[in-house]
Amino acid sequence: MKSIAVRQLAEFVFRQGDLHASRNSRPVDAQEGIVTQQLIQNQRQQTSEAFEAEVSVALEADFTDGRKRLAGRIDGLVRSDNAPWRVEEYKATRDQDAVLNPIHWGQGLLYAALLVQQHRLDFVQLAVIYVHPESLQEQVFEKRIDGSWAMSCLALALLCLDVRQLRHRQRCKQRVQWMQQRGFPYPEYRGAQKAMAHQVYRSLVGGQHLLLEATTGAGKSVATLYPALKQMSADQRLFFLTNRSTGADAALSTATLISEQSGYLCAVQITAKEKVCINQGQPCQPQDCTRCKDYFSRAPYAVNQLLKMGVVNRAAVESVAAEFQVCPFELSLDTALWADVIIGDYNYVFDPFVKLQRFADSSKSLLLVDEAHQLSSRVTEMLGSELLLDLNRQGASKLGLEFEGARGKLYEAAKTLVGETKQSRSMAVEDPGVLERFDRAAAKLVQCVDELELFDDCDEQILALYFACYRWGRGLDWYKPERYSHLVDVGESSISVKRHCLDAGDHIGSTLAAHAASVRFSATVSPLALYQRLHGRTDNAFERARSPFHPEQTAVWIVNDIPTYFRQRDKSLFKLSQLVEHFMAAGPGRYLIGFSSYAYLDAFSQQHRPKSHSYFFQRSGESEEAIDQHRRRLEQEGSTVFGVVMGGSFSESIEFLDAPLSGIIVVGLGLPPPSLQRDLTASYFDRNEGLGWGQMVAYHQPALAKVVQMAGRLLRSERDRGVICLVDERFQQPQIQSFLPAHWQTQTIGLNRLKKALQTFLEHDIAGAGK
Repeated sequence: MKSIAVRQLAEFVFRQGDLHASRNSRPVDAQEGIVTQQLIQNQRQQTSEAFEAEVSVALEADFTDGRKRLAGRIDGLVRSDNAPWRVEEYKATRDQDAVLNPIHWGQGLLYAALLVQQHRLDFVQLAVIYVHPESLQEQVFEKRIDGSWAMSCLALALLCLDVRQLRHRQRCKQRVQWMQQRGFPYPEYRGAQKAMAHQVYRSLVGGQHLLLEATTGAGKSVATLYPALKQMSADQRLFFLTNRSTGADAALSTATLISEQSGYLCAVQITAKEKVCINQGQPCQPQDCTRCKDYFSRAPYAVNQLLKMGVVNRAAVESVAAEFQVCPFELSLDTALWADVIIGDYNYVFDPFVKLQRFADSSKSLLLVDEAHQLSSRVTEMLGSELLLDLNRQGASKLGLEFEGARGKLYEAAKTLVGETKQSRSMAVEDPGVLERFDRAAAKLVQCVDELELFDDCDEQILALYFACYRWGRGLDWYKPERYSHLVDVGESSISVKRHCLDAGDHIGSTLAAHAASVRFSATVSPLALYQRLHGRTDNAFERARSPFHPEQTAVWIVNDIPTYFRQRDKSLFKLSQLVEHFMAAGPGRYLIGFSSYAYLDAFSQQHRPKSHSYFFQRSGESEEAIDQHRRRLEQEGSTVFGVVMGGSFSESIEFLDAPLSGIIVVGLGLPPPSLQRDLTASYFDRNEGLGWGQMVAYHQPALAKVVQMAGRLLRSERDRGVICLVDERFQQPQIQSFLPAHWQTQTIGLNRLKKALQTFLEHDIAGAGK
């Protein structure tokens, strides 16, 4: 039998008023609330024999989809023979003038109704009591409740929930029936799409957590989303997680294509709050933002409007939010509760700081994780913390001596981590004693600001320090010493303290396992066993989809006689210009040439003087407008070379459908520069997985992922044909080759043979086209 929590019902039915209630004091965290409740309960038990704590109440009720059990526990109950029984609901707050929260009152009212139903009471005394966690001072809101009226309120609340859930179930059942009849949204499968779709379908039906490698251009979005929806039951939801906005755009386009504007499928995009907020920099409080004021009276109508639209992108959310004057971010979250597909960033599921608590029960959720080669590095960042201390900001402030003392102890603890060093450097810290001292100092600063209620008086820099200390403390909740290292970067006037996660595998693996099933997919997850380990999976649920492209569509050449090592880059520039000229002379077309850094790209661009073609290049920090201009120029010019940086906006998750490329030139492996952080990660994996793992994880994986992603820009359809040129002798090494796609057939070639090889390749193309 399904259960409904009293708190859940109260939040659904009784929520009203402002989005974020005004607060005049620091909030009470969950643990403080539990302790405060227990203290009050103990006091009551010592002073009254008639008092009972944690009294269970329940009711079985008929819903349109079957019988369900409404259950909860009353915080405090005082039974009496000659007066109405007293129901007490305790809530911890530091506000001196507490305002009665409708949800709290509604929760107490539902408890009272359940008590009336069980014991056939005529009246109940209901009290919602706000308690200060330190002083235990009470603020009481109470009222004598008629038993029959309480039962009527309970019946109405259950009816409201049943009607809303009935509407949702009916649409979901229609969606399931419709999807069973819905054919593939294109006239036919392209290349390996059908086999890929079957792999995804079988894995999700079987409750597996599949890692799938599928070539760029294979149509992964539709080959994963379509089978996922095809097998999804009426009571499941699907998260489509992306690392970039382009991935979200592809998912939304695919969902729109599948839905056919039928109204049966509902998908909603969640965009980061800072990107959709109309009051940037303003507090999320009703006195500062009209979108927060009385949000809950307007939000249900806005949610219903979005649900009618089917596939809801960011623009639709912002438009409806403006129409009903509600917060667009909160509106997207409220709509997502009733959506079939939720499209958003990795962090909404994997980041313990910001994950969506309203979807805490993930056992009915499916995951599709796009660009899965980015997952490990992103989650590693999410699990880490950093405190940057400006040594020039130690002077007195208007916050008082107690705060200055707390801040001073934090700086002293940081200096203890550094020791006697006077020079700028990075170092690892392993002494548990000094680390614990730093942890306590960070917690003390947060406690000081909270207890003295200094939050509203903090300037921007002190607020940043406060939140960094808060995050540092929260990070201890999932901190495991064996999987972390602590690093200190000492600057001329600053100290940066980092808690660096070495291995996010456990967290990723447990998050995946908490969901009904999942598929992680990318064109860049070779070696598959390596990525399985990075994702915390120990099974063999990984597959490589067949490439939709024929080997003869691509020539993959390793040019081994142009030096690209850092100290030899100046010697490579002239030869790289020769290489480009060979390409343009033998086969004019559109080419991308990718470098490992802007410095290398700039050096090449300054000396490259093209004779037979136009050349332009990407610059650091370009605006979206400049990026669009580059894209348009590439589309307009039929014969050109475009210089880009690997890992940038033009080398990953971008389509050149209107400007098919003739070739991709990758200059160097693009290994990240050595750093203490990467070396610690390498040591960790060498120690735990075996010698060689560290270099693969810390250096080869991030570099080769960028290489393969950039090369993936070449073939986007079965009609495309072109050359991938890998300029670096190290591409011949077996360990490096293990990261390259299995369908690549690499050949080693010297610069002096390149022009002839390209002519031969193009002649084969012409001959093939004539047959």
